Amino acid sequence: MTIGALIFAYNNEAIDYEAMARWSASNIERHLGIPTTIITGTPKGNNRRHFTDVGAVTWHNLNRMDAYTLSPYDQTLVLDADYVVASDQLNVLFDIDQDFLAHRMAYDIAGHPSFGDNNWFGTYKMPMHWATVMCFRRSKTAELIFNTMQMIRDN
Repeated sequence: MTIGALIFAYNNEAIDYEAMARWSASNIERHLGIPTTIITGTPKGNNRRHFTDVGAVTWHNLNRMDAYTLSPYDQTLVLDADYVVASDQLNVLFDIDQDFLAHRMAYDIAGHPSFGDNNWFGTYKMPMHWATVMCFRRSKTAELIFNTMQMIRDN
């Protein structure tokens, strides 16, 4: 079974995500001992996002739903380009007997309550799951989850 990491890296007018992804890939190989595939090129659609340090920029974050079809691995760890891997802790995800894993809650490691509103979305406070770190195995369950995400994106 092949295991590897996948990072989507689409630069915008202010942030070099490809450079971040290359740096992250070297950390992934050093700490996790797995190869990394970096997806670049022309993204599907885009959004606008405001960052405190650079202001409003184009934000390409709509291709993550394609991870299942783009990954060359049997078991894939999907990470944000700016996610810092500094230990081997993420290797435990490959041993969990689940076809798809994603974080349910975001929190500030310093203990500030700054992420409270980010764990829910919409008027009816639907639970939010985070795609910052995802892990999946090639399976019917994972395929259906990604197909559902693609349908939501496309519609």
